[in-house]
Amino acid sequence: MDEARRNRDFSKGPMWDPERNRWLVEIRYPDGSRLRKRFRREREALRLWSAEQAKIENGTWHEQAPKAVTFETALKQYREYSTVQNRSHHSYVEPALSVWEAHIKASTLLAKLTSADNQVWEAVLNNIENVQRALGVDVTEIRVVAHGKGIGLVTKTNTALGDRIAALTTPRVKFVACENTMKRLKIQKEDLLPAAGTVDSGVAEVVRLQEDGWSYIKSGS
Repeated sequence: MDEARRNRDFSKGPMWDPERNRWLVEIRYPDGSRLRKRFRREREALRLWSAEQAKIENGTWHEQAPKAVTFETALKQYREYSTVQNRSHHSYVEPALSVWEAHIKASTLLAKLTSADNQVWEAVLNNIENVQRALGVDVTEIRVVAHGKGIGLVTKTNTALGDRIAALTTPRVKFVACENTMKRLKIQKEDLLPAAGTVDSGVAEVVRLQEDGWSYIKSGS
């Protein structure tokens, strides 16, 4: 990848490439994969970019995700992948996965498990506490990025977990909401929990953090 391409910010939309005389689109998905396309017309590039961003925001970006896979099967597959791909699997990922196992039934279908479910939100908070115990509160930085169906985690309608989120929030643990999702759902900043901040784009924030060396754990389907 050349330096010019590396420095482009595709999170804002298609970009014009004068050398190729084309509009370039690069979509970065939550699992780290990417989609790259070239278009003659800006309108076509915008159409693809907008459609894929909407899929990412609402959680339907992974078209190949099997609907009948159980949580137990998915967890087994992810463990096999993470053991090879993540150097911190045993110290960081595995403790978090164990928390999920304790709160979600093995037979749960992934199609029935969404990031709008209370059990998912509770597991997110349990993950935070578990990671802090395993790695140390004073040396662990955690960012919870809520977007798409998960935005309810950080709104005032989440009365069941609001106090717990407030207690967890510190300079090293931050909860942020996606402004794109907020606009789409007509959520105002005053509708968020006092402890919650915002970022311009939830997906872009995840990408930026990963590029800065952060580990990524997705919650929900």
